Amino acid sequence: SRVPRQSRMAVAPVVYPPDINFKKNLIYGGFAGFIGSLLTFPIDLSKTLVQLEKEPKRYHGIWQCLKYIYREGGFFSLYKGLPVQLIGIIPEKALKLSVNDYGRQRLRNADGTIALHNEAIAGGVAGFAQVIITSPMEMLKIRMQEQAKITDPSQRLSFTQVVRAILSSGVRGVYQGAGATLLRDVPFSILYFPMFSNLKKWIATWSNDSVFRKPDSDNIADVNKRVSLAGTFLSGMIAGSVSAVIVTPCDVIKTRLQGSKREQYKNIRTAISMTAAEGPMAFLQGATGRLLLIGPLFGIVLLTYEFMPQYVPL
Repeated sequence: SRVPRQSRMAVAPVVYPPDINFKKNLIYGGFAGFIGSLLTFPIDLSKTLVQLEKEPKRYHGIWQCLKYIYREGGFFSLYKGLPVQLIGIIPEKALKLSVNDYGRQRLRNADGTIALHNEAIAGGVAGFAQVIITSPMEMLKIRMQEQAKITDPSQRLSFTQVVRAILSSGVRGVYQGAGATLLRDVPFSILYFPMFSNLKKWIATWSNDSVFRKPDSDNIADVNKRVSLAGTFLSGMIAGSVSAVIVTPCDVIKTRLQGSKREQYKNIRTAISMTAAEGPMAFLQGATGRLLLIGPLFGIVLLTYEFMPQYVPL
């Protein structure tokens, strides 16, 4: 029989905020962050070491840094600081995703949709909240990553020694660089979450035959039910890459304030002035690493986050 005209026409895709489920965010989000970090950590390590470099430089780019670390310390030196990242990523991702979901629920319109500026607000609040966990976690991770560039094994600090050194400065030392972390994570989340959801909305308008679309979904309004896992990965990767590159200057300042030589930078203003003295390109150190790291990382995280409920329902 002939199909009615209305059913053959594609319904306009709509972004609906997800339901709030902290257990889901803790398990799915934590596992997603775990997998993403495991796959991308060596790039994070090289990005950090490149950002900490001052003249004369030992590393000239992400790949040269990776080769140097591997040659001097072997394969496992590429994963210095990984345990800290894996332990911290679970509560950090759970908190960030939960706060973002809560904000999107509270700021949604009467019809269940959410405006772009409210998406940005929810993302910004999520980025602010995550710093509670992110700042001390990255402080410890960066200190452990710094050990990878020490060629003499006898001069490297153990995990316990690094922790003691950080704790010796009290709470202020633990949250050294927290202000710079806020300057990085809040703008990143303001950019990332709205960009991710609206990229999915755009992909939802693509041909139904595309690998990035779910088949026979043109008559479904909900974006999440129209975009495939491949589309989710592509959206997360693009949004993560663009957002990461834009906030790279903030990441450079944060990394330097949290490194072992942080005393010479003192505060954000001094760190900016000292970095500016190296030339404008100093603020973009590690941009390539962040492009290669954050894009795939967030693509993998959001892919895993949406993939798991379909096959491992809670």
